[in-house]
Parts: sequence; C-alpha cells; structure tokens
Amino acid sequence: MSCKTYESSEMRTPSSESSAFTSPRPPGECPNHKWFYPVYATCAELGLAVFVHVGMPGPLWPMTHHDPAHLDEIALAFPELRIMAHHIGDPWTDMAVRLAARHPNFYICTSAWSPKKYPQALLDFIGGHWHGTPGCEKVIFASDFPLLDMQRCVRDARALPFSEQQLRHVLHDNAQRLFWSD
Repeated sequence: MSCKTYESSEMRTPSSESSAFTSPRPPGECPNHKWFYPVYATCAELGLAVFVHVGMPGPLWPMTHHDPAHLDEIALAFPELRIMAHHIGDPWTDMAVRLAARHPNFYICTSAWSPKKYPQALLDFIGGHWHGTPGCEKVIFASDFPLLDMQRCVRDARALPFSEQQLRHVLHDNAQRLFWSD
C-alpha cells in the first residue's frame, strides 16, 4: 500500500476547526506561561490540537522561549491536549524527540524543513523506537507551502530511508488520525 498522493488542489491543512496556533506569541513569553493555560484548557476540552513554534525563531526574538522543554509542563498539566511541536525544534530536536516519546499526545511537525535537511535525531526517531514509542507514529509531515514547494518536499520525503509503512504514517496517516478522523 502506498501513501495517498494529493494534487495541489486537494492538499489539506489543519484548520481552525481542528487546531489552534499559539505562534507567533508575544516575544518574551514562553509557551508554558500561565497566561496560555485557559487556551490550552479550552483546546483540550474541544479536542483541538495546539501548534506551538519550537526551535530557532525566524524573527529576531529570544531563542530560549522556543525551547521545546517548555512544552513538557504543558503536556503534564493537560495530558489530553494534542501538542504539535511546530518546526521540529532545532537546535533542540533531541528534546522534542524525547518529549514525543514521553507524552502520548505530543507530536513533532516538520513544517518549514526540507526533508533533505531533517536533523539526524528526527531521522533516527522516525526510523526506530525510542523507549518503545514508534517515532513514525509521532511525526507529522508539513512543507510550509508556499515557502517550500510541496511536490519537491513530498518527493524528498519519499526518498528518505524509511519503510513504506513508516512513510505512510508520517506523510498521511498521522495527520488523518489527528485532524480528520471522523
């Protein structure tokens, strides 16, 4: 069985009906600031996923506020909340991987990264298990179109050294399960 291929007119992205974004958040505010807790509680109650920017920000904002380690506290406070570590979390990809393995509802989204440039920690996670967690079931593919060309990113992702099943999870099944399971 191969991954479902979408034409550009069929591409789907999480919408306000299935997710919420906390980015860009005010510079200087970490995502675990208590100011966000009502947002997280509401999202958990409504079954909405929350995308949180992790990793080096594009704007000249302090980097430390985008360390995925801040998301551990949120995942502990709201275990039913689906958390998407948006943009992989580099230079803290190892931490993002550990959090995805640690928390059942924590996922890593590849948005804004070419598959040819994925950090090794993410590649290792997708290709194997980390403390019993199949990494391919915890990573959601995204290209950040139009910043990165979707067709090129899909082609490059398919060229990664993963099994067809692992690719199917990352490229399609995880997003289908998390955002459009009805």
